[in-house]
Parts: sequence; C-alpha cells; structure tokens
Amino acid sequence: MIRLQLTRKDPLKVFSALAAALVLLAVSACEHPVGLFASLEEEIPIDEDRGVPTDDYMRTMLISDDGEYYFAEFTSLYVRRRAEDLDLTGEPNRSWTRIGKPTAAGEHDTLGSIAEYAADDELWAIYGGELYARPNDGGETGRGEWSERSRPEDSSRASRLFTVNSKLFLSTRLSGGGYALYRRDATDWDRLGFDGVDDDSVNQINAIVEFDNAYYVATQSRIYLTADLDNDDFQPADDGLPTSANYRELEVGELEGTPALFAAGNKHVSVTTDGTNWSSSDSQSHDGEDVQFTALGWYVTENGTGYLVAGTEKSGLYEAPDGDLDRLRRQGSGTDLFGRKGNFLTTRLSGGAVHRIFVDENGRSWRSQNKPHIFVGAPGRGLWRGEHDEEYDALTWRRE
Repeated sequence: MIRLQLTRKDPLKVFSALAAALVLLAVSACEHPVGLFASLEEEIPIDEDRGVPTDDYMRTMLISDDGEYYFAEFTSLYVRRRAEDLDLTGEPNRSWTRIGKPTAAGEHDTLGSIAEYAADDELWAIYGGELYARPNDGGETGRGEWSERSRPEDSSRASRLFTVNSKLFLSTRLSGGGYALYRRDATDWDRLGFDGVDDDSVNQINAIVEFDNAYYVATQSRIYLTADLDNDDFQPADDGLPTSANYRELEVGELEGTPALFAAGNKHVSVTTDGTNWSSSDSQSHDGEDVQFTALGWYVTENGTGYLVAGTEKSGLYEAPDGDLDRLRRQGSGTDLFGRKGNFLTTRLSGGAVHRIFVDENGRSWRSQNKPHIFVGAPGRGLWRGEHDEEYDALTWRRE
C-alpha cells in the first residue's frame, strides 16, 4: 500500500508521488494479461495436488466401461472416480491413484499409450514397446491384474493404441523403419494397407477417427482415408489440404451446424464437411513463429453453442465458435472460452504448450453436475480441468 503524508509546505512532492502511483498502477495493469483489477476480482482458488504429476502432462484420457472412473495416461497410469465425492469436511475428494505397471514390464519401462477394447471389456496399454491388458471397469479403484498380449510378428515394437467405434487399432514401428497400422480381429492383428506407400510403411501415426462412414488416419506427412477397412487401402486425402503439414490430431465436430471433420496441422487447422473437399484457416503465427497445432476438442456449452478448441506446441489455446475457422482466435481479448472472463489467463496453463484435450460432455464435478468439462494436458504443467462457473458466468480452471 502506498501511503502519502500531506503537508502544506511541499505540494509539488505530493503531486509527484500521486502521479508516480498512478503510473505504477497503470503499468501493472498493462503487464498483467487481464489487468490488475480484473485479476483481483476474478481470483479463483486453484487445486494443486490431487495425486497426478504436476510437472508432467496427460497424453490420453478415457472413461471406464461402467462410466464411473477416469483413466489418465501420464508416464504412469492414473485413475480417479468421475464423480467427486465429498469427504467428512465437505470438501471434494478428487484424488488420483497411480496404477502399478505390469510385473513383466522392465524396470525402466514407462507407459506409452492406452486405449479401450470393448470386445473384451479391457483397457490396453503399451509399456516398453510391448502390449498388456487389464479390466476396464474401474473396480477396486482401478487396480486390476495385467495380462500380456502379443503384438504383430512383423513389428519391432508397439507404438500407439487407438479406439474407434469399439474397434482397437495399433500403430507399430517396423524393423526396417517407418510405421504400420493394424486392426484387432478377435485374437489376431490384421495389417491395413496404404495406397502408394512402399510396403504399407507410413510416417508416425498420430490420430484415427471415423467420419461420414469412412476412417481417417493422420500422419506426420499427410491424411489418409478409406470407406472399407476390409477391402480398401487407405487413400491420400489431399484435396485442398496443405502438404507436409505435420498433422497431429483429428476431431469430429460441427461447422455452423453441419457435421465436420477437423485436422490440426502446422500453421493451419483444416476442415471438411463432405469428407472430400477441405478448407483451411489462415496461416497462424505468434511472436514471429509458425503455430503448430497439436490437439483438438469439440466443446458444446450449456446453451448449445459449439466451439472447436485447439491446442498448440507453445502458443496456448485457440477457439473457433461454431467451428468457423474464419473466426479462429488465440486466447485473450476477443475470445469467449479463453478470454477475460473466468480465470484462464491468470493460470499457468495460459500461453504455453497443450498436447492433449479431452472433453467429457457430462462431467460430474461437485460444482457442476452433468455439465461439459474440458481436460487439458499441458507439458510440464500437469493436468487442468475447465468447467462453467455460474458465479463468474465463464469457464474456470483448476489443476487436478
């Protein structure tokens, strides 16, 4: 607090001190992302230690088959109840529990990927390039016995797991270089082909989704699609797409009310509504560098407004109301979800890398039951949860 002692002898000093104080407050307000007074008014407590690493980040989140638990992939597997129980003091009990790795895994093996396999009601995981499975029911706070599963014989190590329409997919490294994609068929793996690619070996596979009765695969170099997993090879989907765009994520949402598929690439987010013709956002840059988009989520507010939410390599979060890429905006002034309302701009989540986004349409927070929640994995800053707060009429963020 600045204290001024008024005297009749030196009005010039009083005026100078007042002027200096006003300048100091103005500078402080400008330097703060939402302004000094706004940040004081919107100061919201942030949870700090709920059991997951705060110096790591969430790479994948899933909901258990029984709908009662979240599973989160860090370098270890964590689980917590989806609904936040209250403890004896009336505070929410939202602690995560770490699930030990398989006994057969090596001493230094860490978790590499997780996915659900509905056919066997199992949660699959990769440790040290090998495959393991455990029950996916969340029982006993998620502590279940792991069982080893065989990977394809022509693979050198398992790389990443995906689940689409209850089907389990596996990306593997090949001994000769490159990656291959497989689909689980009962107890066997069926290798999927890629048109125009030697030996069906492709670049690193980052995402798989189903859209408009076709399957799409995003790799570091391009996007592929097929309408028939059993008979067709994946074909390049290049009509209107930037080439060599390092595609990191695919997400199904809407473009002004029409179902749409979005792709996160380098400098651009791209979209298609018919599965054939693509269009892209304007080239995005921040602080003189190209923006690499890394993660996507489709978030629908309680009043029914849909937003495409996009994470980046080191430029924070972007949003596009109604999926309209002409209105794609970086966090801050002019944005609805990540703007001056709420506490987003005052958190450590703001402005940095976001590598994963998970949207739970019916989150069960004690603050907002059965309302949409966003979970964000931020490298070096842990796992964050965004939910609507009626008091602030905005998304408020807390670290898990």
